[in-house]
Amino acid sequence: MSYTYSLPTTGAMSFVDFFKDVGAYSSEISDATAQRGRVRTVLKGLKKEAQEVRDYRHIVNTVEDYLPYLVSVINCLDSGELKLKKSIETSWRSTLSDHIIHTGSNAPRITCPDIYYELLFVLMTYGYACSMQSNDILKTIQEGSSTASAKYNKAADSLNTAASVFNYVAYEVIPKWRQPPENQPVETVKELPVALSKMALADAQYIAINKALLAGNVSKSLVAKLYIGIGGQYEMAYGLVSSITGTQEVSTDLKKYIYDGAQFYKAMGKKYLALDANDNQQVYDLEYHY
Repeated sequence: MSYTYSLPTTGAMSFVDFFKDVGAYSSEISDATAQRGRVRTVLKGLKKEAQEVRDYRHIVNTVEDYLPYLVSVINCLDSGELKLKKSIETSWRSTLSDHIIHTGSNAPRITCPDIYYELLFVLMTYGYACSMQSNDILKTIQEGSSTASAKYNKAADSLNTAASVFNYVAYEVIPKWRQPPENQPVETVKELPVALSKMALADAQYIAINKALLAGNVSKSLVAKLYIGIGGQYEMAYGLVSSITGTQEVSTDLKKYIYDGAQFYKAMGKKYLALDANDNQQVYDLEYHY
């Protein structure tokens, strides 16, 4: 299972308010606002639902519907086809900062300028939802069933998608955000999405190990190496989140989860090294006895 993310919520916003003249794009700009409104609605609705009944696939689909519109707006701004009359500002709630410790309440939404702030949080939300969708798929697997292998693959694919999204945010979106404010959300610090990307890839590899172990066609020494590799990814992720300083700190729960994960996977690596050594010793004893 992957980390249980709390998805952010966002304030209302109309794109048309920020442009001098939408011209021939009036319908598309209206549709972009409507699609963003759908994202806002499903994220708000998610907060009212119990964890066990949340439909993360619906979140993923809704974000996927909005993203082409958002990217089109960005492309039109970059090409000069659309011009701003005032800076675009959107507000998103930080869910990976230690706001409960620092403020004693739920974090307020943080308003920041620039269209890339919007893209950043939309993509982070997409990555969270993909990770949580993977958890949902794993819960439905019945060992030994004819669908188990396909579901393992689907859960791993969802995590690989999340890893790619987090990586894209870190290296493609954050560098383009031109106006980071003093109250910069921790999610907008490059090291955090990089860490989340490493963690998602490690979790996908863990799923692959489980699938191989069930099939019984993998050596214990290889499993040990794979577990040690996962532990190394978690250690790097922990180093990244621990390096973040500023107006906000990374959630204590997330840091603890990553630290515990590193220890767990290193322990699993040692376990399988011991099992492999025991098997080899038994073979040696049998050959020597013979």
